[in-house]
Amino acid sequence: TAAHPEILVADSCPIIAQGAPEEPAPLQSSRTGKLLDLVPIIEALLLNRRALRNVAQIAAALPILLVVLALAAACDLRTGLIPNALTLAATAFALAVWLSLPLALQPLAAAFTAAAALALLRLGSTVWLGAPGFGWGDVKLAVPLGLVLGWSVLWALYLAVVLAAIVAVSGLATRRFTRRSRIPFAPFILGGTLLHLALPLGVVLDWGAALTL
Repeated sequence: TAAHPEILVADSCPIIAQGAPEEPAPLQSSRTGKLLDLVPIIEALLLNRRALRNVAQIAAALPILLVVLALAAACDLRTGLIPNALTLAATAFALAVWLSLPLALQPLAAAFTAAAALALLRLGSTVWLGAPGFGWGDVKLAVPLGLVLGWSVLWALYLAVVLAAIVAVSGLATRRFTRRSRIPFAPFILGGTLLHLALPLGVVLDWGAALTL
């Protein structure tokens, strides 16, 4: 071992054995890397700004839509019909709101899905009860509601159907209604929408829909 002292030095000093440490990266490349790390953060901020704008526009449209639903409910209670002029005006307003947002097909698909679901429910009630449970005006109301609420319109309509079923069952139990009695459905659409907006799940769904536009 005395003939090879360099082996002892290498064994006792790992730094010498492994060679000299690497030189630090240039300062310019380090700064460039930090700037590149900021790109996803800036993109997220821009996305959140657009999402907040979408939420603000939808929130501004909701009071007008609720007024339309209230007018439809009043007409349905008084005459049993919802004027076509009211549903057409509501649909035109909802389309204007949808077109003002970044292009997204989810609200449009939700509107037609909601209308189709109510149409199938109307057909089912006709087969089961011998008369439609509600009119086509209620089906048309689902279109502007879906354009503004997005997929959460299905939750609002589900609540409307539950409320209507509770009233119908209680009416049948007390013999105030028969199987052929027609119950105005627009008030339940209004009630289901209000209940949907009041529940935490409704708020979460509306914000989630706006953030994905």
